[in-house]
Amino acid sequence: MRRVFSAIIFIALFLFVLPQLYAQNQTVTNGEATATVNFTGSGCTYNWVNSNPTIGLPASGMGNIASFTAVNTGNTPITATITATPVATGFAYVTNFNNGTLTIVNTATNSFVTNINVNTTPEGISVSPDGTKAYITNEGINTVSVFNAANNSLQTTIPVGNTPWGICTSPDGNLVYVANSGANTLSVISTASNMVVNTITVGTAPWDVVTSPDGKQVYVTCGNGTITVVNATTNTVSGNIPLNAGSVPHSICVSPDGSKLYVANSNSQSVSVVSLATNTVVSNISVGSVPYGMCVSPDGSKLYVANNASNNISVVNLANNSVTAIPIGSPQGISLSADGSILYATNSTDNQLWIINTVTNVVESKITTGEFPTSLGNFVSSSGCNGIPITATITVNPTPPPSIVETGTLSSLTTVYGTPSLAESFNVSGISITGGILITPPLGFEVSTDGINFNTTATISGTGSISGQVYIRLAATTPVGNYSGNIVLSSTNATSINIAIPTSTVSPAQLTITADNITKSDGTVNPPLTITYSGFVNRDGPAQLTTQAIVLTTATTQSPVGQYPITVSGAASPDYTITYIPGVLTVIVSAIKIPDTFTPNGDGINDTWEIHDLEYYPKSTVNIFNRWGQKLYSSIGYPIPWDGRYNGAALPTGTYYYIIDLKNGQAVISGWVAIIK
Repeated sequence: MRRVFSAIIFIALFLFVLPQLYAQNQTVTNGEATATVNFTGSGCTYNWVNSNPTIGLPASGMGNIASFTAVNTGNTPITATITATPVATGFAYVTNFNNGTLTIVNTATNSFVTNINVNTTPEGISVSPDGTKAYITNEGINTVSVFNAANNSLQTTIPVGNTPWGICTSPDGNLVYVANSGANTLSVISTASNMVVNTITVGTAPWDVVTSPDGKQVYVTCGNGTITVVNATTNTVSGNIPLNAGSVPHSICVSPDGSKLYVANSNSQSVSVVSLATNTVVSNISVGSVPYGMCVSPDGSKLYVANNASNNISVVNLANNSVTAIPIGSPQGISLSADGSILYATNSTDNQLWIINTVTNVVESKITTGEFPTSLGNFVSSSGCNGIPITATITVNPTPPPSIVETGTLSSLTTVYGTPSLAESFNVSGISITGGILITPPLGFEVSTDGINFNTTATISGTGSISGQVYIRLAATTPVGNYSGNIVLSSTNATSINIAIPTSTVSPAQLTITADNITKSDGTVNPPLTITYSGFVNRDGPAQLTTQAIVLTTATTQSPVGQYPITVSGAASPDYTITYIPGVLTVIVSAIKIPDTFTPNGDGINDTWEIHDLEYYPKSTVNIFNRWGQKLYSSIGYPIPWDGRYNGAALPTGTYYYIIDLKNGQAVISGWVAIIK
C-alpha cells in the first residue's frame, strides 16, 4: 500500500512539473493563420526550436508561439516539429565598471529589470548556486559587495586584498574565493558571516579563480604563467601548474567532469587545455585576440571564449578543438544559462548585454546596460525548472489549385424586345483564386454582381477564397427569338464551370405606323404621303425595318373636293408586331383668284370682274368702294360678276377697293382693282 501511495505521489509530482503543450498537432493550409501554441507547467518558461522554418515560423524562439501565417509554396504537405524545452528562470547580473552599477536582466523574458548602485569599479562577479546572492569584486576600492537578489539591494561590503579581480563561489555556496591581483593572495570568505576567514598567498598577479566541481580544489591563474592549486579543505597551496613559456593567463574554467582546466592566455591568442590527471598542458587552442571571459557548456562539449580585441566570441568544439566565431563588439564577461542554450555576453563598446542562441549562434536580442559592462565570472542565476522537452507538429498543406463552385437553380426568362427581363441569380465561390472570377453569359444575356449594373461580362473580384452573387437577365437589346446556352465561370489556372440556362424568350415589341392626315386643294397634285412611327425601341428607326411601309390613297389630281382614305401596309421586322392606322386626304376648294384689273368697254373681252372659285362660297359677301369710301357694289354669293357700273352708269377709269368675306372663319380679303378702258 505504501508503494502504491508513493507511486501516486511521484506520478502527481511528475505531471505537475512537466510542461504541457496545448493546440499540439495542427494542420493548416498555405496562407491560413495557425492556432496559438501555449506552453505551461511549474512556472517555467520555454525555449522552442522549429525543425522546418519554411512553414513561416523562425527556427527558434522563447515563450508561447503566437498565431502566424503558414507558408507552403510547394505542391505537397510539409510538417514542422516544434520541440519545447523548459528553461531555468533567473537573472543576469551585469557589473558596469565605469559607473558603479549593477544591471539586472530577467533571463526568462530577456528583459531589463533595473539598475542598482553598488560600489566603485565593479569587475568580477559570482552568483551563488541558489541564486540568492551575487558577490562582486570592486577593483578600485579593494572590496567585495554582497548583493541580495531577493530584494535587489546591497547587503554588505567585505574588505579583501588589493585589486580584487576574479571571484567564484564554492559548489555548496558556503565559501567565496577572491583573486587579489595587487596582493598576490586569495581571500576566502564565509558566506555565513560575510567575513574573510582565510588569506592564502598564491602566485604573482592572480587574475581569476575557479573551483573543481566537487569543491575540493581551487585553481588560480597567475601572471607569472602558472596556475596555483589550493587545497580547499586545508586552505593551503598544494601545487603549481606551469603553462607555456611567456603565457599571461587570465580567465579559467573547469570541465563539468572535473578532468580539465581551460585557461585563456591573453597575450598569445590561445586557450591552454590542462589535464588535471597529470596537471600538465595537453593542448593549445587558437582563439581570438586578447581572450578575456570564458565558460564551458554544461555538457562539456563546447567552450566559449570572449576575445576582447578581435571583437568576437570563439566557439570551440571540444570534440575536435575546431573553432567558429560569433561577431560582437569588445566582449568582456560571458556566462551560460543553466541548460547551455543561451549565452550572455557583455559588450563594453556598446554598453549592452548580448543574448545569443547557442543552437544557431545567432544574437536574439540586445539589452542596454550601464557604462563599460564587464562581469568576469558566472553572472547568471537559475532557479531550475523541471520537465522534459515536448514536441508538437504543424503541418502546412499546399495551396489547393484554384477552383470554382456555383450553387443555385435558374429558370427560363421572358421579356419583350427593348425591355430587360427580370433577373435570376445564383451564387459563386472560389478558393485559391489569383485574379477574380469572370462571368461570361451566352449571347442575348447580360450579368451583374449587384443586381443594378448589368454588362456583357462581370467579375467577382478578389484573391484567395472569394464569393459573390451573380444576376443574369435577357438584355433589352436582345433581338426577338429563343436564347439558351452556358454561363461560363472562369479564372486563371482554374477549371471553367458551365452553367446551363433554360431556353428564354424575347417577344416582339409593339410598333404602330400611322398614316398622317393631309389636305390639298382641288385640281392640285397629291402631296407626299407621310407616316408616323410609334413604338421603336433601342434607338431603332425605319432603317431597321426589313421591309419598308407602303402608303397609298385613292385621291388623284382630278379628285373633287372631299375626303379620301390613306392606307399604310407592308412593313416588316422580326422584332416588332406592327399595327397600322389609316389617315385621310382631304381635297379642299382652291383659294379664290382675284384679278386686279378688268376692261368693261363692251368689246366682250374681260368686261366683268371675274373672281374664280368664289362660287364655292355661296355665303360670302363682296363689297366695292371708291376712294372716298362710297360703296359702289355689294352682293352675297357673287352670282353676277361686277360690270364696273354703279346704279347702271359706267364708272370712270380708276382704282377701286374691295372687301371680300368668305364666311368660312378665315380673315376677310381686301385689296384694290383697276378699271381700264
